[in-house]
Amino acid sequence: MDYYSHTAYRSDNTLEQPLAPERTLKDKLGLRAGKRLPHDGREVVQLEYAYNYVPSQEIEREKEQQAGTAEYEDFWNQERLLKVTFPWWINAAVLLSGIATWGGGLLLIISVLIRLFSHFDYGIENNIPFWSFEGWYFPIWTAVGIAIAMLPAALINLLVDRLDIDIATRRVFELNRRTGMVTVYRHGRVYYSHPFTEFDAYLASGPDHQGFPVHVLNLVHRYHNYKKACALGQLMLQHGNRQHCLDLWSMLQQYMDVTRPLPDLLMLEACRPLDPTTRAYDEAHGRPERFWRDMTDEQYQKAIKHLNEPNQPAWRKKKKSRNAR
Repeated sequence: MDYYSHTAYRSDNTLEQPLAPERTLKDKLGLRAGKRLPHDGREVVQLEYAYNYVPSQEIEREKEQQAGTAEYEDFWNQERLLKVTFPWWINAAVLLSGIATWGGGLLLIISVLIRLFSHFDYGIENNIPFWSFEGWYFPIWTAVGIAIAMLPAALINLLVDRLDIDIATRRVFELNRRTGMVTVYRHGRVYYSHPFTEFDAYLASGPDHQGFPVHVLNLVHRYHNYKKACALGQLMLQHGNRQHCLDLWSMLQQYMDVTRPLPDLLMLEACRPLDPTTRAYDEAHGRPERFWRDMTDEQYQKAIKHLNEPNQPAWRKKKKSRNAR
């Protein structure tokens, strides 16, 4: 039996798809906003993923999986890429803690500085004690507010670590290499599922809350006006580097294409022998099974800087990096 389903994405044998409907003004302001990206055959690695782990972390993660003590299920392997999220109350606690840390912290610093200036400018002349409660009223209550806002996230971390509580996650979307299907979830349940060939990638740009440009990458079904897209931008940190989004789109196309090997990532290296196309490619090209994992962390950091350079293998011309000390 063939390892891959008949619906798996094959770039060399893709049926001609009906044209997409013309985008309306509503489309251009919604999920289909921005530029529609073409399908391409680039074999690149999105560098944020290359930097996600170093060999020592990956080896430790493998030990946890073998011992059955891994905290969370792998979200990316040779079969599927699964994006999950925590319940809304955890996300709310984390958001509240972040606002308290940065916004509240800045407000506390400003209030302390104002108190110091007011004391030296007014308090000394009028014999007002430096540590009077009236003088420190606003800084004290600002600090109390920060502590209260950070308390939920701190309690969650404490309970998870001390009581070994398993917090259930919710699925957001899944890209399945074996079946070629893209599945989007809503409230943890399947919202829709269609073949990868029926989706278009859109790259939209806009300012963040500080006015800096950021880019949003969405995978949108071509023939339905669903209210929710496959938000590929959730796979990486939000930033202003447009090339990172383009590299992510190219890398995901390679991942879904069963005529090509898996992207050459450290986090996917242990999965390579389990995928038939990738295993045949590695055997034909003499790729070492533990190419990345046998490097030191320092060698790995140096090697991935050149990861997307053209005319690489043989094998990747980085063996000299492996032997460098």
